[in-house]
Amino acid sequence: MRALADARRRLLARKGRPMTLMRLNGPSVSLIGFARDYRPDELVGGLAQGDVRVEIGADEIAASSWPAPPKKLDRITIDGRTYTVQGASAVYDGPTLAGYSIWARG
Repeated sequence: MRALADARRRLLARKGRPMTLMRLNGPSVSLIGFARDYRPDELVGGLAQGDVRVEIGADEIAASSWPAPPKKLDRITIDGRTYTVQGASAVYDGPTLAGYSIWARG
């Protein structure tokens, strides 16, 4: 395994909280992720107040055979609040998929 992928796993294990990622009218996967609000200086382009950035790992998605990657209109539930995925980008450590960075609105 690569250093970034391992560091991401450790960070999520230490700072993450339970979340559920759901495909509309499809399967869901329980995972550990880290969510934060965007700072005011980041609210440019399509970002709006109340949007969150969610970091998740790739391991739980791969282990569950959930249809990756997360995509627009998927839902993610964090602490009982449901957000709609606006976009997601894969995070790689060299050729290794380390996880996803998700922009969600809720």
